[in-house]
Amino acid sequence: MEIIKQAAKEGAMVVYTLAEPSTAESAKQACQHWGVASSDILGPLTDAIGGHLGVSPSGLPRWALKGRKLSARNTSGGLKQSSLP
Repeated sequence: MEIIKQAAKEGAMVVYTLAEPSTAESAKQACQHWGVASSDILGPLTDAIGGHLGVSPSGLPRWALKGRKLSARNTSGGLKQSSLP
C-alpha cells in the first residue's frame, strides 16, 4: 500500500477505518511490515456491535448502500441487501 510506505518515510501514524475486513487486515499487516504506528478506529466497535446484534457487517461503505435497503438475514448471519423499487 503506497500510502503506508509514504507514512513510513515521513514517520507518520496511520489512522483508518476500512469497511472491507480483508482490506483492513492488509492495512494492519502493511503497517506492521513498514513499522508504522496505526490504529483501526471503528473496526473493533463494528465487530462488537455485530457480535451483540448477531449480524455480520456487510463490508460495504455506507455510500455503496445508496439506493438499497436492508432486508431479511442471509445465510452468513448478516443482513442482505435488496434494491429499492
